[in-house]
Amino acid sequence: MLTADSVYEKLTQITDTDESEKTALLPFCESAAAVINGKMRTDADASDIRLLMAAAATAYSRYLLIKNAEEGNLTSIKAGDISLSKASGDASGSIHSFAKAALEDAKDLLTDTSFLFRAL
Repeated sequence: MLTADSVYEKLTQITDTDESEKTALLPFCESAAAVINGKMRTDADASDIRLLMAAAATAYSRYLLIKNAEEGNLTSIKAGDISLSKASGDASGSIHSFAKAALEDAKDLLTDTSFLFRAL
């Protein structure tokens, strides 16, 4: 089971964050851990590094989304299927791509709740 602290530790290993940002990052790490834990397959190994990377990337992506919005670096945000319009020099698109790739890497360890068959 992922914890906010384990996600934060991995996040600091893969990003350029320091201790001064811990208070701001921990809520995002806690949320990402809960999301990944909630999607984790029952037969998945909770210690698999792919799950931790997916949670860390998700936490950082969401943190930067809020941070960039506060700083005025985003010109628009769309909620459904997350769409960003950014000002030049903004790295959130790259971070979002990294988070998406990390989730893709862990897909065989997570349940898929976004696909549904319907009878007509």
